[in-house]
Amino acid sequence: MTTRPGTLELAVCAVMKEVMPRTVQEAAQAVKAGLPTPAFSDFSWRVAGIEPSLGGRLLPINRALQLALERELEAWKEAAQRPTARACLTIP
Repeated sequence: MTTRPGTLELAVCAVMKEVMPRTVQEAAQAVKAGLPTPAFSDFSWRVAGIEPSLGGRLLPINRALQLALERELEAWKEAAQRPTARACLTIP
């Protein structure tokens, strides 16, 4: 997670903090020391580039994965309905 001044900070759920506090503390120190770390904001911008309506929404990971799979399935269904796709999918 990126803080207001632009420094990275480890974002960890309460369960992980409780179950493995030492690991969380070590990871937080590594991030502060400059460990290359992905930031939520980077991924939000990438999603917004693909689908602007979803880039600004924060969702639980399971819901986000469900939406992504549903959208991908719909795209495959639409592609399969195209005449060129049906020709490629037909087994002689």
